[in-house]
Parts: sequence; C-alpha cells; structure tokens
Amino acid sequence: MSRLSVTLRFDGVHSFHFADMERETVSEWAETVMALQRTYHETDQHLRVFYTFDADLLPTPYLVMRSISVLSSADPDLKLSIAAVIPTRILMNSSQHVVTHVYNGRSIHLVESVDEANAWLNERHRKFQQRLPLDE
Repeated sequence: MSRLSVTLRFDGVHSFHFADMERETVSEWAETVMALQRTYHETDQHLRVFYTFDADLLPTPYLVMRSISVLSSADPDLKLSIAAVIPTRILMNSSQHVVTHVYNGRSIHLVESVDEANAWLNERHRKFQQRLPLDE
C-alpha cells in the first residue's frame, strides 16, 4: 500500500508527503505528477509542488530513476515550481545530484525549512501572475 499523501492546499499548491520510498509509493507519485504536468501545460497554468519526507527515509535507485523520468517528461514550456523540504543530508545529496546533473533546472528549490520553501513558491507565483519570467 502506498504511503504517499497528496493534497491540494488552499493556495493552489500541490503538496506531497512521502512516508516511505517503496516502489508502489514512488510509482503513484510519478503517475500523479506526470498527469499534473500534462494538465497544467495544456491549460498554461503555473504548477506549484511542495514536497516533504519522513526523516528516516533513504533514496532508492527506483526513486532516482523515476525522478529523472518524471523531470525529463515535463514539457520545456511548462511553468513549474517545485520546493522540497529535505530532512537528511543523504536525501539532499541524492536530490541535488538529480536536479543539477540530470535535470539542470532552476524550477526546483531544495531546502531544509518549510518557511523557505513556501516563500520561494510564493515569489515564483507572484512572478507568474505578473507575467514575469520565472527563472530570472
């Protein structure tokens, strides 16, 4: 059984919480995010995603592979902002590797604080609403 919690917050941010990194959980996450990416690209909206993780989780090869696949599947024109609160150094290192060496995207912000993640998402959405470039 998947231990992924998915909610749409009052401010329009899609919130994902990982309680484990089992194959079923990762697969559910990947399918959900790819569907959101398609929908938001088709409607030219700003997809904002917020991730949190239980503190005892370790990255798995399957998670890394699916993360690369999900990020690679996003249309380059998708207006995307992802903030992830990373609780451990090993998960941070793995996430940074995918973001910087594989995805190379500025639309992902890895942090240790919920407040910092939310402030970054809010700033990016303000830019979207003002029709300013997100990645400048």
